[in-house]
Amino acid sequence: MLSFNPVGMLDKTEYRIALSKLENSLRCCDYAYANLLCWSDVYNTHFSKDDYGYYFRVTNKGNTKYLSPVAKQSEYLCALKNLIDFEKSSGESKIELLCVPEKYAFLIEKEYDTAIITEARNNFDYLYLPDKLRDFSGKPLHSKKNHKNRFFKTYGDVYSYKKMTCADIDECLNFNEQWYKINYEYQLESEKTATHNLLANFEKLGLIGGMIYVNEKLCAYTLASDFFDGSDTLVVHAEKGLYDIDGIYPTICSEFIKHEGCFYAYINREDDVGDEGLRKSKLSYKPETFEKKFLCTINL
Repeated sequence: MLSFNPVGMLDKTEYRIALSKLENSLRCCDYAYANLLCWSDVYNTHFSKDDYGYYFRVTNKGNTKYLSPVAKQSEYLCALKNLIDFEKSSGESKIELLCVPEKYAFLIEKEYDTAIITEARNNFDYLYLPDKLRDFSGKPLHSKKNHKNRFFKTYGDVYSYKKMTCADIDECLNFNEQWYKINYEYQLESEKTATHNLLANFEKLGLIGGMIYVNEKLCAYTLASDFFDGSDTLVVHAEKGLYDIDGIYPTICSEFIKHEGCFYAYINREDDVGDEGLRKSKLSYKPETFEKKFLCTINL
């Protein structure tokens, strides 16, 4: 029988080893160790573990759901059956799975006649090629290159890039606090909690980051998971900049990839949560592909 504990008890090393053994690993940002922990205050995330893999339970507004079991493809249905048996023993009549990768959604569809599977477009992760984000090469990214060029034309003499270290966390936390005060009207309290947790647990979560200064003043930072748990994909969790600095966002994106992200097959800049403005922004960087995810409800 599964037994769930707070996700803060999840062992990073063991979990990353388990992820690295999955076929093609997982590129979905939701299963990154850092994301599981930094959003746990918002979703009251708990986990369980058995011989097949890991199980994550989330609760929001009184609704309890699960992420897709983290298990090898050959053992996935066994892991799912264990989770279903656990729900049945609790008297539940259905189980809801969030952020199910496409290959696992196909397995569920074949195995369970009672499964209702829905494409979750708002949760699709945007995947980019690192060289395109680094150089903004090609006509589709010409406007991004122009913005970056304007930044360097205006601030090139007073600009500097710095790789983030533990010594920079207090400065970034202060910047983060100010950024959310400036953008208070967008009601980003949950995101603020998550980004605060990322920064406050920078070393524990195994993060890498980059910072941009103008006139020795911090103007932008970004955070990502280092070698995303054995995958070939770098997941960028947060990117914040001052909007009054023309070109700051294309510049921090490009410079971070240039210094820290060239060794990956893909850069995952996460989903757009259905926000129209965020979707427009992510599409403007011309994703190479999407990491598709599905919602699955199985009537028991």
